[in-house]
Amino acid sequence: MWQYLPPTVQTEVASRIEELGRAATPVRRFAHLRAEPGRRSPGGDLEFLVHLRSWPGGEERLLGTSVAHGLPTTWE
Repeated sequence: MWQYLPPTVQTEVASRIEELGRAATPVRRFAHLRAEPGRRSPGGDLEFLVHLRSWPGGEERLLGTSVAHGLPTTWE
């Protein structure tokens, strides 16, 4: 859904995600799970990539691929 948001809303949402991430602790963790169109590398095929970013730390992992509306998902 990210590509459907106006740039100003994308900025607001991204800022809030970062804010919540900074506030995360080992006891109060925060995670951002998303499935959005993207490429694994420049010039690569367009895929719906399922990413998880978790805090504290902000580690990002590719979990798998999906289709436009989420089912089926292939986990890696």
